[in-house]
Amino acid sequence: MESDNRDSWEWFLRHLRRSIPEISLEACTLVSDRDKGLLEAEVVFGSQVIKAFCCHHLKENFTAKFGRSLGPLFWQAARVRTTSSFEAKLAKIGEVKKDAEAYLRNLDPTLIPAWC
Repeated sequence: MESDNRDSWEWFLRHLRRSIPEISLEACTLVSDRDKGLLEAEVVFGSQVIKAFCCHHLKENFTAKFGRSLGPLFWQAARVRTTSSFEAKLAKIGEVKKDAEAYLRNLDPTLIPAWC
């Protein structure tokens, strides 16, 4: 690929869909790293594909931006099973670094897979 942009990802995803026709015929999950070009190109699959974010990549981006020391708190938030527990973990992150809490609040938690 020439670069991580929408056109390159769209080209790749169209070829993937042609190579694996089941992607268009039955529900599947696409786990991505939230690359902007990839997010824009996912429309190639339509509504049949469930989108999710890779927690490893989310954590890498998060700790690169806010510091490795927040990694354990990130995993605690990612692994909770209830909204109230998630809110409590985000508040704990906010006690350490407000910007880090805001960053995670801007993510859609429904796109973070349960197997984090």
